[in-house]
Amino acid sequence: MNRRQFAACSLAATAGVALNPWRSYAASPISTNQTPGSAPESMINEARFPEGFLWGVATASYQNEGAWNEDGKGESIWDRFTHTPGKVRGGVTGDVACDQFHRYPQDIALAKSLNQRSYRFSISWPRIQPTGIGAPNMKGLDYYSRFVDALLAAGIRPWCTMYHMGSSSSSRGSRWLAEPGLSQLFRRLCRYPCQASRGSHYGLGAL
Repeated sequence: MNRRQFAACSLAATAGVALNPWRSYAASPISTNQTPGSAPESMINEARFPEGFLWGVATASYQNEGAWNEDGKGESIWDRFTHTPGKVRGGVTGDVACDQFHRYPQDIALAKSLNQRSYRFSISWPRIQPTGIGAPNMKGLDYYSRFVDALLAAGIRPWCTMYHMGSSSSSRGSRWLAEPGLSQLFRRLCRYPCQASRGSHYGLGAL
């Protein structure tokens, strides 16, 4: 299955499970032709997405961008983890992943062809600040700036997640959330993408 087929199948699966949230079918009688645990066909036929529902797609930087050490990007905690022998079965890494760093024009064109109206992406902290602190990496900022420009040009609303499990490996492993001054470091980080990712909506994402 290629990337285009995967995206199309994922969209179809999402549409299939988006049923009317105000009705329960757990106690509904099951017809002889109905698969146990499935929604009645009548309910499926009546299901509608709410007015203003925003279709979109979502990615996370490590799982999607690739280019793990290009244009000044530093090592992330996931780079360190997956590059450590024995940590991941088969030695699989996200070094290339979906290669969005190089192929984002095609990815955005694919999302547009599927009539998507929003695109949630996350910021790779070490792409902005290679060691987690200090001056920003301008090449990293330029990448996100070009990415957002391409989304806006395609009529797709950018949704930027400021952090999604993608800190610099310079932080001390899983203890980094408890490090003194982290909130100040994160606040400084957030200034840079917010300036580059104009027109985006922002969120914190997963810790």
